[in-house]
Amino acid sequence: MAIPPVPTRQLFIDGEWREPILKNRIPIVNPSTQDVIGHIPAATKEDVEVAVNAARRAFSRNKGKDWAKAPGALRAKYLRAIAAKVTERKSHLATLESLDSGKPLDETVWDMEDVAGCFEFYADLAEGLDAKQKAPVSLPMEMTTVESGTRALQYLGLDGDNGSSALKDLKVNLIVTDYSMPGLTGYELLKKIKESSAFREIPVVIMSSENIQPRIEQCMTEGAEDFLLKPVKLADVKRLTELIMRSGEPQEEDKAKHSYPNRILQNNTDSSSSSHDDVSYVDDDTPSSKRMKLES
Repeated sequence: MAIPPVPTRQLFIDGEWREPILKNRIPIVNPSTQDVIGHIPAATKEDVEVAVNAARRAFSRNKGKDWAKAPGALRAKYLRAIAAKVTERKSHLATLESLDSGKPLDETVWDMEDVAGCFEFYADLAEGLDAKQKAPVSLPMEMTTVESGTRALQYLGLDGDNGSSALKDLKVNLIVTDYSMPGLTGYELLKKIKESSAFREIPVVIMSSENIQPRIEQCMTEGAEDFLLKPVKLADVKRLTELIMRSGEPQEEDKAKHSYPNRILQNNTDSSSSSHDDVSYVDDDTPSSKRMKLES
C-alpha cells in the first residue's frame, strides 16, 4: 500500500488554523509497522476553553441569525458540503484511516461512505425540521384552567380541605408547574406534592424562563423529575409526552379495574376554567408568572 503524505494540521479554532497553546503534538503510529507516519496537534484544556468561547461568540453573532436561528435548509447546506468533500476524497481518507487503525482497506472505504451518509442523513432531518416548526402537537388529555397556585392546591385537595379535590376519580399521570406563579412558587407546590401520600409518586416537572442554578438544584433535590428552561422546545414536549404515557400505564393489578383519563390543570389569570380535547404547542410568549400547568 502506497503511504500517502499525512498533512501537518493545526487546531481549527475561530475560523483559522492555529498551533496548540502548549505546542505539543501526538505521533501517528502505523500499527502494522510501528513506524511514525505523521503527527497531530495535542489540544489541552486551554485550547478547549479558547474553542468553547469562540463557539459561544459565533453562536450568538449577528443576534443569532448566522447560526443559532439559522433554518434547517441552511444547516443542511453545510452538512451536504461536508458529505460531498468526504466522498470526493474517500480513497485518500480511507487509506489514511487504514494506516492509522490497522483496519482492512475495504472496511475503511465503507467507513468513509458511512461518514458521508451520516452527514446526508442529518441534512435530510434539518430540512424536514423546517416544515415542523410551530406545528401543533396533539396530546391525549383534557385541560382545566385555574387562576393561581393556591387554587391548584385546592383542585388537588392539598389545601387541607379533603372535600375540595376535583380529581377524586382520576389518576394523575404528571404534574407540570411554572416556578414563578401567583400564590406560591413551583418549589413550594413541589414540596406540598411530595408531602402528600396521594401524589408523592407522581413525576413533577418544573419550568422557568430563568436559568438560576441554585433554584434548579433545589427543585431537583426535592424530587422534581425535570426542570425545563423556556421557551419550551419540541424535544421538551416529546419528553413530557413520554412521561405522561409512562406514568399513565396502570399496574398489572389495576388494568382490569380502572381506565384513567388524562387531564391538565393550567394556571391562567385570564380565565377561571376551560376544557379541551387536546393541547397544541406551548405558547412561548406567555409570561412565566402567568402560567402553571398540571397534567393528569
